[in-house]
Amino acid sequence: MLPVMHRQAEIRAEDIEERSVDLVFSTEAPVERYFGEEVLVHGRNTARMKRINTRAPLLWNHDTNDQIGVVEHAKIDGKVGRARVRFSSSARGEEFFRDVQDGIRSLVSFGYRIHKTEVEQRGDDQLDLVRVTDWEPFEISLVSVPADIDAGVGRAQDRAQFAVEVAVCADDRQADVAEAAAVESDHNTKANQPSVKVMNEDNKPPFDSEAERQKAKKEAWEAIRAYDNEAEALSARAKNTQLKPDAVTEIIRRHRENGDVQALRAAYLEALGDPKHLSTVKPIDIGERERKRYSMTKLIRQMATPSETVDGLERELHEECLRTSHGSIQPEGFLVPFQFSQTGRRALSTGSEGAETVATNIGDLVELWRDRLVLTQLGATTLSGLSGNVQLPTHTATATGAWDAEADTLSETSQTLGTVTLSPKRVGVTTKYSKQLLIQSSLDVENFVRNDQSNNLAVMIDTAGLEGSGASDQPQGITNFSGKNTITFGGAATYVDYLEAWRKVLDSKPPFGANIAFLITPAALEKALAIPGLHSAADMAIVKVNRVSDLSPFSCIGSPVVYRTGITSNKLICGVWSQLVMGMFGNGFDVVVDPYSAKTSAQVEVTTNVFLDFAGLHEAAFTVSTDSAAQ
Repeated sequence: MLPVMHRQAEIRAEDIEERSVDLVFSTEAPVERYFGEEVLVHGRNTARMKRINTRAPLLWNHDTNDQIGVVEHAKIDGKVGRARVRFSSSARGEEFFRDVQDGIRSLVSFGYRIHKTEVEQRGDDQLDLVRVTDWEPFEISLVSVPADIDAGVGRAQDRAQFAVEVAVCADDRQADVAEAAAVESDHNTKANQPSVKVMNEDNKPPFDSEAERQKAKKEAWEAIRAYDNEAEALSARAKNTQLKPDAVTEIIRRHRENGDVQALRAAYLEALGDPKHLSTVKPIDIGERERKRYSMTKLIRQMATPSETVDGLERELHEECLRTSHGSIQPEGFLVPFQFSQTGRRALSTGSEGAETVATNIGDLVELWRDRLVLTQLGATTLSGLSGNVQLPTHTATATGAWDAEADTLSETSQTLGTVTLSPKRVGVTTKYSKQLLIQSSLDVENFVRNDQSNNLAVMIDTAGLEGSGASDQPQGITNFSGKNTITFGGAATYVDYLEAWRKVLDSKPPFGANIAFLITPAALEKALAIPGLHSAADMAIVKVNRVSDLSPFSCIGSPVVYRTGITSNKLICGVWSQLVMGMFGNGFDVVVDPYSAKTSAQVEVTTNVFLDFAGLHEAAFTVSTDSAAQ
């Protein structure tokens, strides 16, 4: 609560008929307080006049139980505050008004609260000059004796602490720090705002003690050195992460105001897990016209012909990919922007490779069926455009609270933090195309070539995210997470088995509203649709045809059930899929063309590489069966 401050003034004129009096209630005259020499600044927007102009009370000796009139209006006029007050027509009001007329009562005081000050530190034995730049009058009083200006607060609130914004005016940072160290600091003060002093009668700043001043300066500088040392250490550590340099600088700047080392560390750790603070490669801006002009077949054709050089848009975009990847990948061939990884779906007619694409009246290409791609559908977190190793924070244990008696010491526990690292791992796929297909085809072979390359890669990437071994330069997939949960069917799947897998995911304490989904094979789905759940009725099968999301028309326990071929041993995976992170490095695919290895069959061998990695932010958010869900 802000304290009530009092000042003395005088009555200047009266209107007998209206029982009103004009007076000056405030000036810029300095008043000595225990915290310095106070000056109320009378300027534009320095005084909050709304409260006193809402019929504020005219009191006797600041006694709120003894109102003798009302403030009609008040204003700041130059360097003084003026007001007109009207006395009550009651017997007591009339008594005071007559005393004013007779000159018996001529002293005026007013109550106000301080919201903001500027302190000019004078040093030596002089009191600091405290300029009040934001104050609020709320009552005017007739007084018999001027207020005790040394006390500085109303006696009813002598021991009240109050927060006042203080802007310290000094040429030297040491003075600033010493003053800040002499009082309690509010560490919740926002960056770029003044610090906050807590003042009362018991903690008067030792303005007259040089020893105390030097002690405060020393403590303040030690705190600054501790903060700067921590900031320097974090800056050095950040160079080995994906954090943007300006993000680290901003974190250090924002917390320097309070000098809170713990808050600095917490902010740094939070930034590590926030994609907006990571230094990623900006995707190449490719317009619709360039999309239509770009030709994958032309690129392969020119790379496969020793007498030709890759030129045009294909070379320009390769060089742009190389430039924007900042050395995160070293291509063996030419880079193709990720934007060209997928195009419109087309169908491929039956027959030998490319034979049906020669210029005739044949329809679109027929795309080969492949395993369904599920990781992005299920909501895996994707970080794209990475240019170096990325460390992401993970929680391995949470802080716990405790109930204790009022005077007991709380049992302190803290959260345990770990990190997972994403580092570039190369995955590649090799495909052969006939030269006849690349040279003679006049139908849109382009989409077929692009989709053939990107879809083969996508299948391998999906499989790595699910089952990668984590060894032999492979990413580690969910089924090989050391912290995952497991269930064992031990026979035909039951509703209880699915329920156990789901419950173990919930035991990991995912955020409220987190999306949980099951992933099984078509064989396991067939079994689950036929096996009853808790009841024997057919409509109570383990998995029901009941769309609960756009992912799948099937559900179990209110969660989507998605199917995919190719999962080893028909295992079941249940989890919060956003806890799986896929990091994509660089800005494009690396396409390498070999026209020699298969030259005897007039074929060109095309290898496409991409650099990526997987990690689990919270591995316990997944449950994997140890045996088949299709028994």
